[in-house]
Amino acid sequence: IPAGLANFSFGQGSSLASPLQIARVIAAIAGGGSSVTPRLVTGLTEDGETVSRRLPAYAGSEILTPDTAASMQRLMTGVIEEGSGRTAQPLIGMAGGKTSSAQTGQFYKTAGGEEKEIVHAWFAGFYPAPGPRYSVTVFVEGGESGELVAAPIFKRILDGLALLDRQ
Repeated sequence: IPAGLANFSFGQGSSLASPLQIARVIAAIAGGGSSVTPRLVTGLTEDGETVSRRLPAYAGSEILTPDTAASMQRLMTGVIEEGSGRTAQPLIGMAGGKTSSAQTGQFYKTAGGEEKEIVHAWFAGFYPAPGPRYSVTVFVEGGESGELVAAPIFKRILDGLALLDRQ
């Protein structure tokens, strides 16, 4: 179905992905095309400050060619430098990302009786650029706009990461 394929190509129609799945895709782009398995724990600590035992990293598998990943990094950096993701620009350094506003097909009535569709706001990206170390995905249920709602949250997260990296 050509129309279905077109819708799928920009995240509409039957395209379904969780924030974690999107974060993995972004991490693969940031990591030169290699997919990684996310995890919550880096290691163990006795004092709450020093990681005394690091857990082994998982080996990634190539899901994008390095050239494709590099092209995607350049395009996503452009989104923040001069595109719809300008509100995601961190205070320190540069990042790459992509805005998204996902229609749900679900509607509600406003106080004025108008029927409105529920639209989720997304922003996903990597930081810093060049040399990405972080993959961040922001999903705001019913947020309406990736550019106006999710991207500024992404910026705040990156600003916090930059502060942590300076310590």
